[in-house]
Amino acid sequence: MATIRDVAKLAGVSVATVSRVLNKKGYVHEDTVKQVEQAIEQLKYKPNAVAKALFKKSSTMIAVLLSGFERASFSSILTSIENSAYEAGYQVIIGDVQNRKSYMDVLLQNNIAGILMSQEVHEQVKDQVFSIPIVVLDGQDHDRLVNYEGSRLAIAHLLEEGCCFPAFIKGGDSAFMNERYEAFLDVAEENGVPYRVIESRLSVADGERAALELLQKAPYIDGICACSDEVAIGVLRAAHQLRIQVPEQLKVIGFGAIPEGEYVYPSLTTISKPQTGEREIKELIQKMQGKPVLPITHQPAVEIVERESTKIKTQAFLINSIYPK
Repeated sequence: MATIRDVAKLAGVSVATVSRVLNKKGYVHEDTVKQVEQAIEQLKYKPNAVAKALFKKSSTMIAVLLSGFERASFSSILTSIENSAYEAGYQVIIGDVQNRKSYMDVLLQNNIAGILMSQEVHEQVKDQVFSIPIVVLDGQDHDRLVNYEGSRLAIAHLLEEGCCFPAFIKGGDSAFMNERYEAFLDVAEENGVPYRVIESRLSVADGERAALELLQKAPYIDGICACSDEVAIGVLRAAHQLRIQVPEQLKVIGFGAIPEGEYVYPSLTTISKPQTGEREIKELIQKMQGKPVLPITHQPAVEIVERESTKIKTQAFLINSIYPK
């Protein structure tokens, strides 16, 4: 791979002259510019982006920091972030900060322009002082309202569908998970229904393990509100193992409306919320460019996407009424 020294040697100029041509900084005679450009093209030289950023004291690199990549929803979030960043002239690097305390130091040493981080990462690094702009995914007031109202819709839907003993599978102690949990508690207590709660990590496998434990200890549970769609899919797997019919014996609702929920069996009822990523990357870019952050002009909406995991098919009722057991 060619270096800046190779370009300088082929063009017959100094390294400093090549640097001035590359950065369009300082006077260089037009004939010399042509010589340098020809040498660059001949050697197929590519400037080092990090070194260039350090020289100009600027960067077009944005870091997106997550804590584990288990959540399927991250795929659509990252796609949204990358597309918006690219359109604005920025590049994105993605890092898993789980159990890697030095990750932040490495990024700052490499002149990252700004950081997007998940709530889980923010909980890990919130005591650190940042010299660059950061934005937390799902970290704003409107996001908190979305999580709370979405979870209220979820548990209310289970009660409307006839559940008498619901349960909530909670995904840790992050702010947005606590908001979903608090909404579940509020609705359950407002309606005077008994309930159970169990913790799980945010993956299908962990959701399955939590649901198996829950349903074996409390087989009378007739509705489960999962903190995420991944966990809810795990619940469906557990119900299948235990020969519990969904939705006839157990109704299940998730949160997040990931694409996979539509294709599992039975298809997953879920809470759809505004797409995370696009708004946050735009906010971060505004901060990096020193521009005022534009306020949100409308409140994001949440809604129920009703599918087979909570809705008993009308045909089943008709058959049972015609041919009673």
